[in-house]
Amino acid sequence: MGTLIGSPQNMIAAQALDVSFVELLKVAGLPAIISLFIVWGVICFLFRGKWETKQSASHAHAPMSLPQLNLIETLKASVVTVALVVLFIIDIWPQELVALAAAGILLINRKIASNDVLKEVDGNLILLIMGLFIVNAAMAATGLPQTLLADLKHLGMDLNDPLSLYAVGAALSNIVGNNPTVMLLVPYLDAGADANALCAALALGTGFSSNMVIFGSLAGIVVVEQAKSCGVEISFMDFAKAGFPVSVICLVLAGLWIYLL
Repeated sequence: MGTLIGSPQNMIAAQALDVSFVELLKVAGLPAIISLFIVWGVICFLFRGKWETKQSASHAHAPMSLPQLNLIETLKASVVTVALVVLFIIDIWPQELVALAAAGILLINRKIASNDVLKEVDGNLILLIMGLFIVNAAMAATGLPQTLLADLKHLGMDLNDPLSLYAVGAALSNIVGNNPTVMLLVPYLDAGADANALCAALALGTGFSSNMVIFGSLAGIVVVEQAKSCGVEISFMDFAKAGFPVSVICLVLAGLWIYLL
């Protein structure tokens, strides 16, 4: 929620509203940092006494096979990441070109084939994100979003007001997901004097709200699917048990923050 590269919806919102890396960090960074302690506290409280299973306790002293650290590749990735963030902060080149260049550098390797690296990419996830753009474009062509937004404005919900945008974005995130919500809303925003506040409203509203249920975000879906592949079943209620209180507390605090911007 706190940076331009923190999530896809942040990138979309920042690019549409012409908000830089530093500007978004200034208006969204502090709530994002505070939320980390809220998440940690809620999860520790809800799952107290459950951090160790009987099976793990019985094998507590069994030797573990840890993967070996590839120091060269780790240093390479660290340097590229730091350079990427610095270039985003300086903001002298288009962000999408900088990101593609960084990805290209990571693929260059004398010992590891690019095909082996690309096998780790989740193709289904990329296909899903591409599909979201197509579906949103098709929906926009129907005129239904424009009608909905006009009705909301008639009810006093002006999307170019940060608090209104914050509320609408938070509500829609748990209906259509956070990325589709941002893609649906940004074409109807006016990037003006409140561009930073509007970007923060989208980032924080869609980000915090989407933690409430599994399908609120792609991240939630990916985590649950990855956990399942490791033999850990996370049900809808298991996720919501922690997601609902975390989202509500964070949304209230972020709403106060948006009001003060």
